Amino acid sequence: MRAMSGAISTIAPPSITFTNFVNPDGIKED
Repeated sequence: MRAMSGAISTIAPPSITFTNFVNPDGIKED
């Protein structure tokens, strides 16, 4: 997941990307 996270980090913030991957609903709660 670290490697994937780093690659995606360049596209979008890790916080949003990680939350979206783990639980999309989490973004609403944040």
